[in-house]
Amino acid sequence: MDIEKRNPTVAERSERASAEYRRLANQEKFILEVTEALLRAIEENGLTWVNGPIERLRKAAPNAG
Repeated sequence: MDIEKRNPTVAERSERASAEYRRLANQEKFILEVTEALLRAIEENGLTWVNGPIERLRKAAPNAG
């Protein structure tokens, strides 16, 4: 039997799935850490939707929409 054409074993499939799960879990952890850092920075700088960049743009061009 050609080794390249054989079906992966249960252990091999499990190992690949486990590696994929770890990769996705690490991505999720990174996204959460970045989100938390951004929220801290927003709070520390007193930014809100009311006084943030969107509101400043509306005040600068009140007829723009």
